[in-house]
Amino acid sequence: MFITKLELTNFRNFEKLNINFNQKENVIFGNNGLGKTNILEAINLLSSTKSLKKNDDETMLRHDQIGFNIKLWYTDDNVENNIEYQYLNKTKKIYFNNDLLKRTSDLLGKLLVNIYIPSDSYLFSKSPEERRSLVNETISKINNQYLYSLLRYKTILKERNKAFLQEINDDDIIRVYAMELISNGYKLMTERRDLVININKTISKYYNLLKNNQTEGFKLKLTYQNQFKLIDNYDEYLLKLKTLFEQNKSFERIKKQTLFGPHRDDFTLTIDNTPVENIASQSETKLATLALKLSIVEYIKRKTNKIPVLLLDDALSDLDKTRINNLLNLIKNLDQVIITTSQINENIKDLNTIDIEQYLSKEEL
Repeated sequence: MFITKLELTNFRNFEKLNINFNQKENVIFGNNGLGKTNILEAINLLSSTKSLKKNDDETMLRHDQIGFNIKLWYTDDNVENNIEYQYLNKTKKIYFNNDLLKRTSDLLGKLLVNIYIPSDSYLFSKSPEERRSLVNETISKINNQYLYSLLRYKTILKERNKAFLQEINDDDIIRVYAMELISNGYKLMTERRDLVININKTISKYYNLLKNNQTEGFKLKLTYQNQFKLIDNYDEYLLKLKTLFEQNKSFERIKKQTLFGPHRDDFTLTIDNTPVENIASQSETKLATLALKLSIVEYIKRKTNKIPVLLLDDALSDLDKTRINNLLNLIKNLDQVIITTSQINENIKDLNTIDIEQYLSKEEL
């Protein structure tokens, strides 16, 4: 899978942008503030339907404009496809191969992309919600059942918590909500557990190859924090959760919220049993995060038999020449990688380079 062309109109800082990509490695370079990250954001938007900055579509408009347009062409299994994302007067339309999609979620799984941005290096210092979001987005792209269960779970959770806030004392209503949370929550738990198992098959290898160009040495481990994660039987899970809800129904009413379920899950990352967020070196944290991203690429490949496009935003900064080379060696066998950087050095000068300044008007520079 690889992207061949991208067109932007009134997106972020770009009035017009038409850019072609090569298969394999592409390097977008230029000074900071010229919009390199915005190009990756546009690509990611057509894969995940979400902004990198967690903002709504209105914030991605170029100044004083009422709409933006993104169109992208890519090849998947030797078949050419295109995706178009139109936003005009607060209304969004998404087209796949020129056909209007009925739901935004129908876009998921079409263009497979995995992205690294600098803030990802602080993922394990952020709130658990950020880590759940990464996991949810990763699985939802390749598993429609997971996406359905996730959306249904969020809807029921909101209704159940609303019932608590409104002090509805009908135990039957609360119990019905709980049963649906249990049913959908079990599906979320099993898929999240499977993701973690798959990540741990490769993450240490990638970290050691990035760090020392060796396959062994340090041990990275992603841990799934869910007290029921070892349960492989739905009936057992159902019994335990029903009991837990029943035993704590008064406490939940006092707290006015649902206290148990996958919405409370968390994930930790350790290097030789030390939490990655406690490691002082920024470059070490970046290597660990890049190892996680490469393992996600491997996970998607294992599940779909397709290699996602890898987007690396400013991933080379804080890395010495040796580790940049180690990273480039690891990504050279992927279908396509698009990298942004502020400067071209010896490591990447022979790759397909794209000078962002060539695509900007004098007013945009």
